[in-house]
Amino acid sequence: MSLFLIESTNGISIANTLENYSPTLETIFMAKKISYWQATNSILASFVGIQSKKNLERDASDSNMKQFIVIGFSIAVLMHIGIYIIVKIILWQAGVE
Repeated sequence: MSLFLIESTNGISIANTLENYSPTLETIFMAKKISYWQATNSILASFVGIQSKKNLERDASDSNMKQFIVIGFSIAVLMHIGIYIIVKIILWQAGVE
C-alpha cells in the first residue's frame, strides 16, 4: 500500500493511501492545465508514434479532453489536405489529370 501526501487548503499535509483517495472538485479544478502548445506537441508525437510515457501520464492527468479533440481533429484535417495537395501536384507533374 503506497502513501502520498495531499496538501489541504489550510496548508496542512495529510497522508493518505491511493485506495482512500477520491479527488474533490477543488483538486480537479486547481490542477495545472497544459498549454495548447504542449497539447499540440503531444498530439503530433502520438501521430508519429514517439509519445513518451511521462508525457502520456501528464496528458491523462492534467488535460482538458475537449482541447485534445479539437487540436487532434484540426491536425488530422490539415494532414489530409496536405496529402491531397501533394498527390495533385505529383499527378499534375506526371501529366495525369
